Amino acid sequence: TLIARIENGMSKVKELRPSNPSKACTIEELDQELVCMAMVRSLGEEYSNFVSSLMLLKSLDKEEMKAAF
Repeated sequence: TLIARIENGMSKVKELRPSNPSKACTIEELDQELVCMAMVRSLGEEYSNFVSSLMLLKSLDKEEMKAAF
């Protein structure tokens, strides 16, 4: 269902949060990661190999992601 997908997505967002308070992110950094996640999630199943290659990047930086797209 839609609610389950939203809850699953939010769970993934929370997993990306730093667990160490001294490495806390800014809202801007979290927003950039959310944009990257949305870009990846917007791709259909036919792009699964491409998505796998994106996960090999050393970081999910918005500019790197845009270049890959």
